[in-house]
Amino acid sequence: MVAIGAGTGGIQSVIHAASRGAKCALVSRADDGGECLHFGCIPTKSMVRSMEVHPLVKNASTMGIDILGDVKVNFSGIMARQESIISGILDRVYKALTAMRIDFFEGVGSIVSQNMVKVKLNKPQ
Repeated sequence: MVAIGAGTGGIQSVIHAASRGAKCALVSRADDGGECLHFGCIPTKSMVRSMEVHPLVKNASTMGIDILGDVKVNFSGIMARQESIISGILDRVYKALTAMRIDFFEGVGSIVSQNMVKVKLNKPQ
């Protein structure tokens, strides 16, 4: 079984098939995780959560917690946290793929026939 595209659907498909004994491969143009992990859901939720914390900390004195000094938004810190979350998820995905012996090919996959997928690798192996 080969999945073209390593977004949520592709990753879940190969994991599901491999857990049932199928030999699987995953093909993606870049790091796995797709749009959601790199550009959509995860980065957005990470940034939203950081901005939700800001007013809580800024108004902590109303809860009896005194914070010395100014409460400032550190955009580079927010971005570093976001990158840390993404790389942690990628690490867990790679470990799962490796543990399940799912091959990963970085390149562009296309269906040639019912039983064949052609992959143009980004970097020849």
